[in-house]
Amino acid sequence: MSAQAKFATCLCFFFLWMLGCQDHADRFGQSNPMPQIGNNSVYSNLFNQVSGVGSDPAVSRFLTTYHEKEKPKYTYVIFTDEPSGATARETEQKLKEQPPFSLFELTFVIEIVPAAKLGCHRDAEIERLLLVDTNFVTRRTAELGADQGMAICKTSFGGSGGNIPVASTEGGDVWKTLLHELLHTLGFGDEYPYSKSEAERFCTSRTPRANIAYIEPTNPYASDQAARTSHQSAILWYGQILDQTLITHGTQLGTSTPARNVLGLFPAKTCKEINIHTWKPGVAESVMEDTDNDLDAAYQTLVFELLIDKGVPLKNVPGEEVNNPVINNGPRPSGAGVPIGTVSTPGATVTR
Repeated sequence: MSAQAKFATCLCFFFLWMLGCQDHADRFGQSNPMPQIGNNSVYSNLFNQVSGVGSDPAVSRFLTTYHEKEKPKYTYVIFTDEPSGATARETEQKLKEQPPFSLFELTFVIEIVPAAKLGCHRDAEIERLLLVDTNFVTRRTAELGADQGMAICKTSFGGSGGNIPVASTEGGDVWKTLLHELLHTLGFGDEYPYSKSEAERFCTSRTPRANIAYIEPTNPYASDQAARTSHQSAILWYGQILDQTLITHGTQLGTSTPARNVLGLFPAKTCKEINIHTWKPGVAESVMEDTDNDLDAAYQTLVFELLIDKGVPLKNVPGEEVNNPVINNGPRPSGAGVPIGTVSTPGATVTR
């Protein structure tokens, strides 16, 4: 075997190792560098290297065999106490079709369990905060060899995020509620206005989320760069804000770009009841503000990055270009990390 062929084979094994790695550690509150998907990404560079040597027949045969027989998948389990399991099956299909989840190798298991085992119950302080028996769900998920457990309770409206996303069978689109809660598990925060008591419970720690930055403006800013220098560490999606997208308007903090799919720094409403300033990545209302809303392209790119960071395998064949769902290919500054959520947060609000 030539030196080039040996190098190519080593690259292939290294790529497969990276693709199969999954991070199950509880990293809440820690800084985890967000991989950049694009021309400067470690992932796309690796794809390009493998692609560059893919013309070697031995390498091509190896990759073909891998993709036909050994493709790894990431497994979700949806536990439900609904006897028919119909809501869980519908939710599975919707999540599979929702970008960017549709770009990944996912498999779903639906397990119908007695209500007493699932243990659906309400939070003592916030009625819509719907919880389950975490010990049962965690243990059973591990027994099934799955990666993430979720739950759908046959009860009136409610939900919660954290280690186990939970939704109810009633009230709005169930799959959208579970999507909202699953995003909590990935590190997203709520964007709807908390009540005063909720804000006092969830805002005072000022823990940054994948989509929520806690920044008290120090207007006026001498320049956009001055604002970036001061606040970039507090903006966990900073690495996805293009250089040409300003995070100030004039001397004031905040992006003024009206375009829906531009990632920037926009005012959020989450903690306004206790006068804590919060900021979000997109100008439009998202599913994190109301489950009637969609997961638009600006937020899809953030979810894409988080799934990559967790080691969830893509459907793309090695050698193909890895594209982020958002057409957002300009130069990016270095980004901050995104914490994986572990704390239960209030269920999504539904417009009735």
